[in-house]
Amino acid sequence: ATFQFTYCKSNVVDNFYCDRGQLMKLSCDDTLFTEFIFFLIAIFILLSSLIPTIVSYTYIISTILKIPSASGRRKAFSTCASHFTCVVIGYGSCFFIYGKPRQTQASDYNKLVSLLVTVVTPFLNPFIFTLRNDKVIEALRDGVKRCCHLIHK
Repeated sequence: ATFQFTYCKSNVVDNFYCDRGQLMKLSCDDTLFTEFIFFLIAIFILLSSLIPTIVSYTYIISTILKIPSASGRRKAFSTCASHFTCVVIGYGSCFFIYGKPRQTQASDYNKLVSLLVTVVTPFLNPFIFTLRNDKVIEALRDGVKRCCHLIHK
């Protein structure tokens, strides 16, 4: 829908990627109706995936609370907290970027939030999902020891 607009302003997109809000900002046409449709679609997509996620975490938390040992509950909550961090960063960023009715009023904060979605979250994923595993940590330590041993020879 954004490619059907007439563009007569600058051809520079003020973001790290070609975002629809920035494209509409460059358009000479009236984009109010399209922005409203995009807003409705974004809210529908975000909520239709967020609601099952919330239900899922509710079941997970209620199951964790039934674990008899405190150390087991702590370990399970620790794992869930790291996963939940990615969920909060992802959904929070998407709501901030796409959950605004007027996309053309996108601020410079969108660039910062775009970095969260495109750089920070993928960067954190290996740490959150892999380094929580004891065998992965042990293999990483062995690899570092071997490298240090080779360097000192």
